[in-house]
Amino acid sequence: MFNVNVRYPFFGTRTGVPTMKQAGGGSIINILSIYGR
Repeated sequence: MFNVNVRYPFFGTRTGVPTMKQAGGGSIINILSIYGR
């Protein structure tokens, strides 16, 4: 569950940032579940 709730948003954000910089901005919305089992 750690991989899904922490690592995926981190690496997903890291992948999208260069595109957002090139476009001049953007928004990142991460929705995580603290109830995952």
